Amino acid sequence: MVENRNYKFLNYIVFALGICALVIIYVLKAREIVLRADYQWEVREGVVLNMAQRFAAGVNPYEFHDGLPEPVYMYGIVLPVLLSVLIRFGINDIILASQILTLGVEIFGVIVFGVILMRRRVNMSLIPIGLIGISSCYFRLAAYGGIFPDAYGLTLLIIIWSILQSDENKCHYRIIIYALLCTIEFYVKQYYVFIALGFLVYFALKKEYKMLLKFAVIGSCVGIVSIVLIRLFFPTYFTTNTFFLGIYNKYSFKLAFEQLLSIIQTYSVMFLTFLFFVTLKLFRYKKANVDIVDIDTYSIAQGITMLLIGTLLSTSNGAWITYYLQLFVPYLLFLAIIIWDGIAKRIKISIPNYYISAIEVVLLAIVVLSIKRLVFVQHITDEQKKEWEEVYTVLDEYKDCNIKMSALPLNFYCLKNGIYSDNPGHSNCYTYELMDLVDEKSPNSIIYPYAKELTEQFMQYNEESLKKCANGYYDCVVVEKNNYYSEEIENAISQSYRKVNDYNLVCGVEKWECTIYVKK
Repeated sequence: MVENRNYKFLNYIVFALGICALVIIYVLKAREIVLRADYQWEVREGVVLNMAQRFAAGVNPYEFHDGLPEPVYMYGIVLPVLLSVLIRFGINDIILASQILTLGVEIFGVIVFGVILMRRRVNMSLIPIGLIGISSCYFRLAAYGGIFPDAYGLTLLIIIWSILQSDENKCHYRIIIYALLCTIEFYVKQYYVFIALGFLVYFALKKEYKMLLKFAVIGSCVGIVSIVLIRLFFPTYFTTNTFFLGIYNKYSFKLAFEQLLSIIQTYSVMFLTFLFFVTLKLFRYKKANVDIVDIDTYSIAQGITMLLIGTLLSTSNGAWITYYLQLFVPYLLFLAIIIWDGIAKRIKISIPNYYISAIEVVLLAIVVLSIKRLVFVQHITDEQKKEWEEVYTVLDEYKDCNIKMSALPLNFYCLKNGIYSDNPGHSNCYTYELMDLVDEKSPNSIIYPYAKELTEQFMQYNEESLKKCANGYYDCVVVEKNNYYSEEIENAISQSYRKVNDYNLVCGVEKWECTIYVKK
């Protein structure tokens, strides 16, 4: 009895250590949000607020409008609509408010994941490992933070998982709820819809063929209805979010495997645990040993499906390890914790409890250290701030003049000062090659309404702005080196403008070179 009490006490200590580590991580994240509220975390997050502002002003950004081209936003419609509500409520600093809301959504997702673990009755000392591990899955491309739909999609994925787990315990499945939430996932961030395939695999593994058919039929019906409604009320939505997205990125299986190797390295403890379990399973079949743990069918189904889907999606250069992190790693993490828990319950019969607690502390430390590059925030240094402030100082002199803004990292500045940016998010999709794909004879013009009109509108705007650059119309021109048209812009301004300076603006772990020119 005394030994059991000591073991519980040790468990409480391990649990407290893990929770303290998690709290520190989120305090640092919250602090960083406040410190860098004026500087973008990632170059494309500003376009979310561009869209939200349009919705809040009563303008449908998914309709074709004459005049200046609308922002190209290739993610789902849900987040801009949600943030537009905040704007309508009159929140002054919508950038900071959106950052805080996104962090809150992430924390809620971590808490729900903790509930999922507790329902499995895993050892309480293992729960912090799961919470810290799932928090690392919110890393996106270049940094934590940022106003992106990824965090909202991952939290919704965890909520769907929690609902399914609750239904499993009651031997009852709410198919319509799953179908609706999977459809919503598509309009949060497109790739999350693939968890619907995981549901099909899950029902197949459970031999619930009626449920499989029911989910497939209801899910298809809900999806078709949503497509009809979206095309009716937001005519250009699928043009930007499907067609333009498909041609925007480059694809390579080599890139996918490089990302997979990075994931294996980062989460090596989880992978080794699962390989150990598989080895024991094979050993069991040969020697007729007792199974070591009651594995989770849903996690197996989603994990296998999402590993394959994640590999296919990761052939795109649009993100680095994001697809694996948000679609596959949550299930790998959950399965690893279940296996650790099952092993601990078996070996504590023959090993003193304090040894097990020591092992759990070491395991917690190993997990935290292995994923530290994803868990801990990218702190903005004084030198980086100085670079940003130098840019803002120059732009402040011209913010009430004619500015041509073609720099992704400066979209927050544009939002705050009412400056039009011709590249707030994904406008680099408008290339000369795209013109051939949207020709009237191309089927793309039929499948995707306004693809031709949108492309021609931007090309016309770009041509006119280049002429204005050549004629010295703008008082200030800002160019980002990765802009598709940066070379053309620099050629056009060579006679009438002088370079102020080149700036390396840090967004997360990425540097973006921007150049400011002013009229001679």
